[in-house]
Amino acid sequence: MVSRLFYFLKIIKMTKLKYLHRLFILFFMGCTMCALQACSDNNEEEILSDLVGTWYGYNESGGRETNVTITFKSDKTGTMIRSSYGSTGFRSEQRYFFTYSVNGKTIQCDGHHVGAYSDGEVVNEPYSATFTYDNGKLTGGTFRDIKTFSKK
Repeated sequence: MVSRLFYFLKIIKMTKLKYLHRLFILFFMGCTMCALQACSDNNEEEILSDLVGTWYGYNESGGRETNVTITFKSDKTGTMIRSSYGSTGFRSEQRYFFTYSVNGKTIQCDGHHVGAYSDGEVVNEPYSATFTYDNGKLTGGTFRDIKTFSKK
């Protein structure tokens, strides 16, 4: 009879240990996920802080000079101006007005493109571009001639 009692107590003790072990594992996993999420938010806040300001891109090829200026504001709006100059004095200027969101290292810009060309053509159309921020450089966008932007 005493041996049965010890056996019963041993089963109860092992069952409790199993549940405590499982509870500990779940608690540890939950803490780890919270810590990883907090690191992700801090990284995005850091990128947003670094992103705010004016970025420049430049390209010269085939007698054509192109300048792009992108300004990201802290209220998650921005502007972009692309100016092109040709050797014959041809000049075009395009303006982009957008809102942006940050997801990891990806910056998504959505807004409108307004352009005026030397031949009198005026453009007003939706605009969308995706940039990547990494190590103080901004890359991507929709321009074939300029893919890297630096903050100055």
